[in-house]
Amino acid sequence: MDTSISAWRSLPEPFSPAEPLFVITDLHACSQAMDRLLAQKPADCRLVFLGDAVDRGPDPLGVLAGLMRDPRSVLLRGNHDALAYFAPKNSKVWRVWQHNGARPTLKAFRALSGEGDQAEQNTVTLPKIFEDYWQKALNWWKSGNLLFVHAGVPEDGITQAWLDMEPSRAVLTEDSPYWWRPYFDRQYYHAPRKIADEELYVVFGHTPLEENLTFMDFGLSLDRGYELKNAAEIRPGKPAQVRIVSTPCDEID
Repeated sequence: MDTSISAWRSLPEPFSPAEPLFVITDLHACSQAMDRLLAQKPADCRLVFLGDAVDRGPDPLGVLAGLMRDPRSVLLRGNHDALAYFAPKNSKVWRVWQHNGARPTLKAFRALSGEGDQAEQNTVTLPKIFEDYWQKALNWWKSGNLLFVHAGVPEDGITQAWLDMEPSRAVLTEDSPYWWRPYFDRQYYHAPRKIADEELYVVFGHTPLEENLTFMDFGLSLDRGYELKNAAEIRPGKPAQVRIVSTPCDEID
């Protein structure tokens, strides 16, 4: 499959990361698409993954292995990662997980543990690689004055406590770093988001948006749904530069 790379585009000044970054989001267990994107990552870029490594696609273990390969990588938690992590501990989370693409992940985890595909039992042993991923992952990460978060940031301003929301609470909270979505034009990053009076440019995934909404005034949206996976190479400067790497994905049934 072809991988395309866009022309360079400037971020609004003075927004810039502290180092070169290669940002991927919402892989959803699609390891082939991940491999094609990572093949385009320059060696000097730190990998930043915005969350949703598992569910829907066929190879959650392959994606987890790829993301964990480089210890310098920054990994964030997405809503699907949180659902998978808390499902064995909470029956309500388990039910929500089952309606959000859990089956391929459940099958892969059970096969690895030797439990078999016991679809009617509300139990699964989480593999060590997923436990390691979860423990390494963060709710958010900042480089320079760029903020990276799975679901984005509400337009009315938030507190540090919102970003640091306890994962066991955020897993089923619609207004959280794992689930919040921009639904209306006024929420589409027409102004920088502010946290403790610091203005930030936000890079996020989670909500599949049309191509014309990839670049917002003060936000970068990277989730394009199941059929296309995006990465962003972001380089510091005055102004900082970004280009989009895209690859088609046909792994999700």
